[in-house]
Amino acid sequence: MYHCPHCQQAFLTSFSPCPGCASQQTKRGRSQRARERRVNYDPVGQIDPDEFWQVWRLYPVCPCCGGAWGGRDTISLDHIVPLSRGGPNTGENVQPLCLPCNLWKSDHIIYFARAFVGRVASVPPSLWSYLPPPSRPTAQLDLLTVPVDVAARYPRATAHQLEQATLTLTREQSKSGQVFQV
Repeated sequence: MYHCPHCQQAFLTSFSPCPGCASQQTKRGRSQRARERRVNYDPVGQIDPDEFWQVWRLYPVCPCCGGAWGGRDTISLDHIVPLSRGGPNTGENVQPLCLPCNLWKSDHIIYFARAFVGRVASVPPSLWSYLPPPSRPTAQLDLLTVPVDVAARYPRATAHQLEQATLTLTREQSKSGQVFQV
């Protein structure tokens, strides 16, 4: 019987490192990475709940699916450019979505037009600096690339297709120099 001198667990054979110490080390690593992620969030730019409810009042229904707001527990705060992809935690980067739509959107960059339910719009100019640079497909991939339908709508389009349509509309707007709000 082998007893680990660090975690005091008993094993039939000697392991290097022992499974007990390895699992403890994994837990410590995960908690350390979570602490580092929390430090990277901008504590100064936190969204005030009152500010979010002011934004929510601009939307009579969920801009993604068109469902009526059921109550405060079904409304969720969604970041247009997700925090996980470098978006800011400010009121300009927020749109209200119902909980199922927010889970469906995941971490895609999709901005829904207020006036047309389920349709995407170009990202506000104040967020353009947070968008990823346009990808340059190789010559072989050009044959496989399907043109993005900018009139794609939820639920017929996937989240990836709507993200591509949002980015296409935003790039067209930035090239033409037009700045308008939907």
